Amino acid sequence: MSIIFEHVPFYRRIFLLPGFWKDPFLMIGLPYIEGDFLPPDFRFPDLKQLACNRGLRHVRSVDLFDPQADFKWDLNSPVPPRYHHAFSTVIDIGTLEHIFDTRTCLENYLRLVKTGGLFVLVTPING
Repeated sequence: MSIIFEHVPFYRRIFLLPGFWKDPFLMIGLPYIEGDFLPPDFRFPDLKQLACNRGLRHVRSVDLFDPQADFKWDLNSPVPPRYHHAFSTVIDIGTLEHIFDTRTCLENYLRLVKTGGLFVLVTPING
């Protein structure tokens, strides 16, 4: 899962959603930002660094296999209750389509986001 040059206009609109840049912030996976012609405001190695540049201080990521992730959760199983309603923003830009139990995964996402928080799901569609 990556943000590339062609995605920049799309993500600019997402980043303008009210409350998007709000702590605590949780990324599902660690979305990388790649490309030679990225505008200056997207020239960061990943979404975590971009979020920190926007002033966020509590940016976390969850990924079962990425060694850089803060949490190693299998999203096919319920997430630990202590993280229910813990995040102001939860964003997935390319993980859901890799999860077998999409129902449990979506339930997890909705449990993780605070009441009144923001959940953003971007999943690729072709055709």
